[in-house]
Amino acid sequence: MNDRMTERTAAAVMARCRLAGGAAGFNATPVPGLAVVVRTRAGEQRSFQKPYVALALQGRKRTVVGTTEHVYGTGDVVTTCIDFPSFTTVEEASPERPFIAAVLELNRDLMTELALTLAPGRPASEPPGQPFFVSPATEAIADVFLRLLELTERPAEIPVLAPILVRELHARLLLGPQGEWLRSICAYGSHASQIARAVSLIKSDFRGQLVVADLAGRVGLSEASFHRHFKQITGHSPIQYQKLMRLYEGRSLLRSGRRSVSAAAFEVGYASASQFTNDYRRFFGLSPREDARNGFAAAA
Repeated sequence: MNDRMTERTAAAVMARCRLAGGAAGFNATPVPGLAVVVRTRAGEQRSFQKPYVALALQGRKRTVVGTTEHVYGTGDVVTTCIDFPSFTTVEEASPERPFIAAVLELNRDLMTELALTLAPGRPASEPPGQPFFVSPATEAIADVFLRLLELTERPAEIPVLAPILVRELHARLLLGPQGEWLRSICAYGSHASQIARAVSLIKSDFRGQLVVADLAGRVGLSEASFHRHFKQITGHSPIQYQKLMRLYEGRSLLRSGRRSVSAAAFEVGYASASQFTNDYRRFFGLSPREDARNGFAAAA
């Protein structure tokens, strides 16, 4: 079922989003991994994305991954399947007409399991580089989002029904326009799956020293091939990717008020607080102290 989301379903999902996401920013719901994002002003945001699927219901955004731009808004579904840093500009949002999207974290292991079930033994094609896919929302995908949002008002049913609906949404994505792209990323042996594994390895030890040749060998690629495919898919070299992961983790520690600048720098793997400050200012446009004072209000 790949027909477009109907106006009736879009209106129903929007109504549920307004109930679940009344405040500007990231509104978590009682359903694990499900949130409603509300942005009330235009502007640039920099973030480190985890695998997710988002149904945009109002407004428009532009996300840059590496050198590729993706524009999406009302009626679109955005799918990612690899952790990656991005530059996002909210282009259409205001207090009167905010950007609104329903977002669900994706489970790569579940996606891989379902991909193998749907196409056992079928070799996956290599996807175009990029960890990001935009497509018009189908009625089937929008309907699952609607049922998940409705579930937030029946908390006693969440432990039983939420896992079923989350599994269905993963399956609907594989059956939808983004299905071949997702399967190629999740399939064992594809370059995308090798880079996804490398990303997981970097995440597990982003504070340590990264030896690119060793990492390439661990995922079964030559160093030259590893560099090429890593940058194609994430938009960054492996060393740049690790640095950005450190900076984003440092930012999270600072904005939570749990660490001083020097403590955050050392905790995320920097040997020098001054180098951390220089890299931070160059990337985020503010010093760590200035950014920490802004807190999460800057993301609203």
